[in-house]
Amino acid sequence: MNTINLETDDPGMELRMLRTKNRYSMQLLGEAVGVSHSYIAKIEKNEAKPSDIIIAKLAEVLNVSELKLCRLFNVLPLFTEKLLLNHPALIEALSIVNKGDKKLTEKEEIEFLISVIHLYSQALQNKSWLTHKGNLII
Repeated sequence: MNTINLETDDPGMELRMLRTKNRYSMQLLGEAVGVSHSYIAKIEKNEAKPSDIIIAKLAEVLNVSELKLCRLFNVLPLFTEKLLLNHPALIEALSIVNKGDKKLTEKEEIEFLISVIHLYSQALQNKSWLTHKGNLII
């Protein structure tokens, strides 16, 4: 994986840097990802926001973490969306947390959701955290 700092307010510029570092023209990157070179140009100019599917393809082609690109473009990763859709109790828990007077910004919400999904996935993998009925051990 490329180690590049993706903490910026200019996701298009970061994508351009990744593309040039990996020696892709807009045309070649577009072909590798399955979009037009003009769409790549729009993303790099911050005129278009790539979908989660395009982000996953960009991450694979550019050899960078999908999660980092999702954070860069403020998009939930595909695996997060699938996990949420398959676990309604998790969606309910997240909606309860987000109720109240203080609201999170869109970016804070996505970062929070990614963190919760990560912890939830760890809990599912480490069954010793759970009882045989699926209740958390406190």
